Amino acid sequence: GTASAKTSGADVPKGADGETAELQTRLVSLRSRAATMLKEENEAATKLAKMQQEENEAAAKLSKLQQEEKEAATRLSETQQEEKHAATKLMETQQEENQAATRLSETRQAISKTQEAQAQARLKRQA
Repeated sequence: GTASAKTSGADVPKGADGETAELQTRLVSLRSRAATMLKEENEAATKLAKMQQEENEAAAKLSKLQQEEKEAATRLSETQQEEKHAATKLMETQQEENQAATRLSETRQAISKTQEAQAQARLKRQA
């Protein structure tokens, strides 16, 4: 007897009708795969757009932080400049204090000498 064509227990269709059925099955399978791939591509595009949005937000945040850092550095520089001016002013004030203290000491010495001279003059008159 002749061996009948069988695969996994099912008859393989013969002739043009069978070929058409096989092509239709493959077409349905390809369309399904194409739809799945299109869906995956859309999901990937959506994910990419979301990631680009996050990247833009992170870049904006970085830019803002760099601007704040620049402003803080400017404020620090201004504060250091003010400190320098204050230190200079303090030195000038201390110099003025020293000069005033010197004048006070000289004035006291002059008063003391004058009082001594007056006392000498009194002693000479009494003698």
